[in-house]
Amino acid sequence: MIEDAQQKSSQGSRTDTAEVMAVPDKGWGALVTFMAFVSYTLSITCAFCFGSIFSGYLTEIQASSVKVSWIYNMYHVTACLGSVMVATIVEEFGWRKVVFATGFLSSLGIALSAFTTSVDFLFFSYSILAGTNSSSS
Repeated sequence: MIEDAQQKSSQGSRTDTAEVMAVPDKGWGALVTFMAFVSYTLSITCAFCFGSIFSGYLTEIQASSVKVSWIYNMYHVTACLGSVMVATIVEEFGWRKVVFATGFLSSLGIALSAFTTSVDFLFFSYSILAGTNSSSS
């Protein structure tokens, strides 16, 4: 009686496993998910490490603590405001173009921040350029 039940259950599972499961995106979904994780991790990590990354530079050029706090806080403000704008831009141009463009501009802002010569330019490159574009990339 137990053997009959095992045979029936094993026969039922053979017919179920005989069907071939096709991946609808041909495996690209896992890569896109991983790269989105990497992008988000780098973007957020860079924002929270601002004091560690730029502390020596800001001390060297004798930047006031008020300007430093404006740079850091405006990054987060522009990121939040940028996410509101992204919704309408995505409807107009599509996700692919918007994410590519904002990812490029965010990377450009971070790269320009590494070579800045003044606090005012750091405010532009880090807070405005990188902050606004980090909301969707």
